[in-house]
Amino acid sequence: AIAGSNLNQIRIDAIAAFTQLWVGRMIDRLERCGYLQRRVDARDRRTFRIHLGKAAGPLVGQMNRIVAATTRRA
Repeated sequence: AIAGSNLNQIRIDAIAAFTQLWVGRMIDRLERCGYLQRRVDARDRRTFRIHLGKAAGPLVGQMNRIVAATTRRA
């Protein structure tokens, strides 16, 4: 499960098949809007872990409701 996981940017690049530069810029935008947070990795201070920000909460709830409704119909 990706949602809520504390992935780093390189792992997100691999999952999404986008370039590291593109993902970095998208993370910048989402962070400015409060959807994501970068936190220093406890084991490697050269990298950051990506966490959901406060603004993402309502969206995650909405996505969960959509998934649940879609699953019920299937």
